[in-house]
Amino acid sequence: MTETSQANQPVHKVKKGAVVAAVWQNQGSEGPFFSTTLARVFKGKDGFRETSSFGVRHLPLVKEALSEVESWIKAKEKAPSGGEVS
Repeated sequence: MTETSQANQPVHKVKKGAVVAAVWQNQGSEGPFFSTTLARVFKGKDGFRETSSFGVRHLPLVKEALSEVESWIKAKEKAPSGGEVS
């Protein structure tokens, strides 16, 4: 894998059923910080696809995934490296 393709990968993922929360590390003027994206995976006519739309039945999974992501980010931010993920 090249350095460019590694930079475009999330540093952490949490999967809960069809819900996937991805954590991305970014570099800001004050150092590294994290952002999160959320998706629901489903199988369409032409294979697996992602959407950012969630039905009420997905909300407990969204809540659980985001809670785990929040805990992971907080642990990384408290780490001696200051949030830098190697």
